[in-house]
Amino acid sequence: MIFGIDGGGTRSRLQIRTVPSGDLLSSVEGGCTNLYALEYEHVEQNLLDLIREGCAQAGIDPTSLQSGCIGSAGLDRIDEKAKFAEICKHILPTDCELTLCNDGEILLVGASGSLKGYCLIAGTGSFALGRDLLGTTVRAGGLGYMLGDEGSAVWITMQALNRSLRSIEGRDLNTRLMKALLEYFKLISPSDFIRLTHYHFNKANFAAFSPIVTKYAAEGDELANDILEKAVQELVALVESVHQRLKLAAPILVLSGGVLEHDKIIQPLFRQLLNKRLPDVQIIKPIGNAVEGACMIAMQKLIDKRKGWAAK
Repeated sequence: MIFGIDGGGTRSRLQIRTVPSGDLLSSVEGGCTNLYALEYEHVEQNLLDLIREGCAQAGIDPTSLQSGCIGSAGLDRIDEKAKFAEICKHILPTDCELTLCNDGEILLVGASGSLKGYCLIAGTGSFALGRDLLGTTVRAGGLGYMLGDEGSAVWITMQALNRSLRSIEGRDLNTRLMKALLEYFKLISPSDFIRLTHYHFNKANFAAFSPIVTKYAAEGDELANDILEKAVQELVALVESVHQRLKLAAPILVLSGGVLEHDKIIQPLFRQLLNKRLPDVQIIKPIGNAVEGACMIAMQKLIDKRKGWAAK
């Protein structure tokens, strides 16, 4: 038996399945297991509770689990892996094959139904990830709004604010966005944004303004259209970066996140530019979810381990 966990910042999901049939034995939800969203002690307790509840529903003991995969934001970094590995020692058998990876990797595998391919996520933040059949991964972006997240909802809003301020001084394209920005953030003067961005910045609140930029672009606002065009260029560049380093043949691409799923201007522009620059990359519709992807990775790890035993 194997397990897969999609570790979210608000809720986490776990499935336990059999190998090799993939029969579902249990499916449960629990609390946050993201080290960037909650204190370590609470993440530890939530993770242990999630595994125990899943095993109880399946009618098994945690020591029966032979392989598992946990995907969560930042879990491809060495420090985070060490912390999760330490937590799992308290409940899993010592010979359990444990894979710890970024949430983009399990999303890619689950959504594509394949252990190889590319995914591009553009919601509040943005990043691209590629994976081959050996489990080698490369990524681009995903450094947070202060260092990157190009093409994301927060990036679009920050561009609208930054460039609207420049426009007032005659240093950028004409726009009506400043009036909309002031109304949305309930401010009186453009100078009020100095205090807002330095002392009261709220990432989710900034991300929520992004559709208003699209609304103004649809109405012909020159600056708004330029921002969205540059967002598309940045998003395609993320995929290009991954493709240049991993070089998969005829790769599939999974898209996720509100910007790519709902923005009526960015969607067609992105597909057009991607087809022009990377014509061999095929965008597919998601066929599964992240927790299913975690199970697929855990299952393949166990199958590979058994093959190793047989070879010996």
